[in-house]
Amino acid sequence: EAVSINELITGFQRLADIQARRAEAVIDLDLTVGLPLVQVDRVLVEQLLLNLVRNGLDAMPPAPHRTSDRPRRIEISTAVDAAGQVQVSVRDSGIGLPEHLIADLYTPFVSTKPDGLGMGLAICRSIVESHHGRLWAEANPAGGAVFHFTLPVAVPTAAPQETAHAPTLALPV
Repeated sequence: EAVSINELITGFQRLADIQARRAEAVIDLDLTVGLPLVQVDRVLVEQLLLNLVRNGLDAMPPAPHRTSDRPRRIEISTAVDAAGQVQVSVRDSGIGLPEHLIADLYTPFVSTKPDGLGMGLAICRSIVESHHGRLWAEANPAGGAVFHFTLPVAVPTAAPQETAHAPTLALPV
């Protein structure tokens, strides 16, 4: 369906905040106003966001194991990219992405987590590609990682055309 990505993210934030509170983290939104609608399967995009947020939370060590004073924070932002697609970015303040691992992040059964199955990012990529978008990751300059994905803008459907009807005759009954 054609949806506002900002409304979808705002609704999703309620679920994500539960995960964040358990991890003693905060989720902030930086949503660009006036974005065009996107044509998506709402449940799949929520699953995509949930996987990216969980990965970000997992990348931020809990308080007793932290080596920095940076807050445990996930930021979800939206914008329109240079190609006119809607872009969503999920930033974390975790341990970051080693450059040599970026190429293998989406390979099924490859995981950087000791107990990970290596399916989360492969599923994320599949969801994005099924929506004709793109998913990629990079280092967050402030520390941590940023996962970006794009979704094409929904094509407005034309209003149904009126068709000429033959005049109706009223016949006595």
